[in-house]
Amino acid sequence: MRNLRAICLLICLLKAATFARGQEAQPVWEIQGTTETSGFEVDLNAGTAVYTGGVRIEYGGAVLTAREARVNRATGDVIAEGDVKLLYEGVLWTSEHVRYNFKTRYIEAEKFKTGRAPYFVEGEGLSYDLNTGTYTATNALITSDDYGDPAQKIRARSITFVPDDYVEARGAR
Repeated sequence: MRNLRAICLLICLLKAATFARGQEAQPVWEIQGTTETSGFEVDLNAGTAVYTGGVRIEYGGAVLTAREARVNRATGDVIAEGDVKLLYEGVLWTSEHVRYNFKTRYIEAEKFKTGRAPYFVEGEGLSYDLNTGTYTATNALITSDDYGDPAQKIRARSITFVPDDYVEARGAR
């Protein structure tokens, strides 16, 4: 009888450990105003919230700040406007307009800058290909100088890159 109890206890402990392993902690949305005039409105029908007057959004290791943002927590989509800064895995993206998905890491931006030594990129447009993990910048500049007016630079019609892997420029000069 004692062996049967020990076996039942062991089975219960194994099931509990398996269940706990399967229940990975979901990231938590942290959204806060950055100024005294920060505010928000919720659209229950659309499932979105619009934050104005300065906002800081953190989810899954990424941090985004902007003057205003439309957030859909269910899909992870955020459309941010005004002095947008997005920091993820040590890479800072800046722009006036960014569309970002905190869950898939998809990003689109206009007139953006980004970089982490040894490469820095800026351009008119930015998109991310979820299937290949590549970023494509249009009407872009790439440099190894972290200065406002870099001494060495390549201008290109488009630049495709994977951070810490490779860079490919088309229509470069």
